[in-house]
Amino acid sequence: MAGTTYPRKIETSDFNFKGKPERINLKGLIPEVITNVISVNHIRNVRISKIINQTRNFTSYNLALETIFYHLIQNSIVFRQRRTGMPCNIEVIADVYPKLAVFIVNDYGIGIAPENLPKVFDLFYRADSQSEGSGMGLYIVKNIVESLGGRIQIHSSVGKGTTIEIEIPNIKKYGKAA
Repeated sequence: MAGTTYPRKIETSDFNFKGKPERINLKGLIPEVITNVISVNHIRNVRISKIINQTRNFTSYNLALETIFYHLIQNSIVFRQRRTGMPCNIEVIADVYPKLAVFIVNDYGIGIAPENLPKVFDLFYRADSQSEGSGMGLYIVKNIVESLGGRIQIHSSVGKGTTIEIEIPNIKKYGKAA
């Protein structure tokens, strides 16, 4: 963009999605994002299990959900336990209820120290100085979730992994999915 200087301050308004919300097929969206993240990272030793319970329609913004899952799965891969020789194990769980969807991403990576947890959603914060990340992923995720009227929680133990739970409102309440 002409006239834009970088790095520029990212505003919460940057996460307002334009256009119409659409019915989201989580059984298609989540595997597609997983495939994209794995191919971008050129990683082979990763196991991602998916539990997607979607028996009713869920309406939201496709790009917002793709971005959320991309950053959460990306973080799980980046912060895996590399020295063990074990595969990177990640669980992605999605449950759709009439008024909201609940998304949980569990990893069994290096975890986050308790003193760092309050800061992980801050822009450019990196809990691990050896990190390959930019410190933007969880900031972006939190801001998208909040712009959608949702909430996000994080639980972590050093050496055991991290769980992120997200609730996002169903924009339009529909009956059973076709």
